[in-house]
Amino acid sequence: MPYKGNFLSFVICYLLFVICHLSFVIGHLSFVICHLLLVICHLSFVICHLLFVICYLSFVIGHLSFVICYWSFVICHLLLVIGNGNFSPASPASSSPSSPITPSPFPIPPVPNPQSLLPIPHQNIRCPIIRMRW
Repeated sequence: MPYKGNFLSFVICYLLFVICHLSFVIGHLSFVICHLLLVICHLSFVICHLLFVICYLSFVIGHLSFVICYWSFVICHLLLVIGNGNFSPASPASSSPSSPITPSPFPIPPVPNPQSLLPIPHQNIRCPIIRMRW
């Protein structure tokens, strides 16, 4: 059945349909692009959050290893002090004057004079750790 109305009104309606269809396609594409950007931002947030958790766990593990090393140092130091005879527990056998103190197989090194450890004034001595002149 041929179109019986005004041809100009048909062209205007068809152009309006094409414009509406194009605006729908553009709106749909902008929605898809915004959704993809949202997904990318969410994934980057998740990745950053995972990196933060990994860094925090490494900090906790490092802190725990420091605490373990510190307490092992304290325990080893106490064992050395006990082994050298400088520490006597409060027991009746050790408080009697007749029990001799057994010498330790690990001799105590002599303590150096603190004055000998100080640098001579106005002498160029390089610190091996931080490379500063004293």
